[in-house]
Amino acid sequence: MPGLAAIVFPVWRRSWKWSLRTPSLGLQAPGCLRLDLYRQERLRQDRQHGLLLVESTAMVADSRVKIWYRFVPREGWLQFDKEGVWATPLGGDLARVDNVPFFVDGAAEGDIVRFTMDAEGVRWVEERVEWSGRCTILVLPLRGGPKATAKAVHEVFAPLGIGAEAHSVDFPLVALSVPPDADVRAAKALLNRGVEAGWWDYQEACVGDAWRTA
Repeated sequence: MPGLAAIVFPVWRRSWKWSLRTPSLGLQAPGCLRLDLYRQERLRQDRQHGLLLVESTAMVADSRVKIWYRFVPREGWLQFDKEGVWATPLGGDLARVDNVPFFVDGAAEGDIVRFTMDAEGVRWVEERVEWSGRCTILVLPLRGGPKATAKAVHEVFAPLGIGAEAHSVDFPLVALSVPPDADVRAAKALLNRGVEAGWWDYQEACVGDAWRTA
């Protein structure tokens, strides 16, 4: 199946009015929209170091810190080359990722990563030390369809114990966080059923052997 970016994202850019300045939505199993989502930090376009940065904003807590990924932008997607996520420090140069990344390939919620801090105090991910076992699946609902909102998408997968985060109200790209004990065969069946029904398209951003062989 062709990539999500190649088929759907260009269409979305033309047909949906969306902005990176809208709040990020946090969705958690069993499917309820977080009551405090509008108290979350807003997405921002940050020209720090003269570069555009994107932040994932689903969680904010005093014990968490912001860490940043650097990467090559996916072809056809928003041309960000950095993404910030919240993480829990584990001591030394290690942290556990507490968000579902949207734009980083091969990254998942719960990963343990090693970071370095630059002279300005920004923490940059250097490597993944341990994979959480979670899969990250990006779902882009089709405008005008029965599952055109992030909440509607997540309600399909919540019964399987799959959590999610949404990019914004106006651009409801959903990042599913599939735990290692989830029924991945059922999850893949739902994803493919949605494609066939014209609900959404999707892309596998971080998966393991169990997902690939299901």
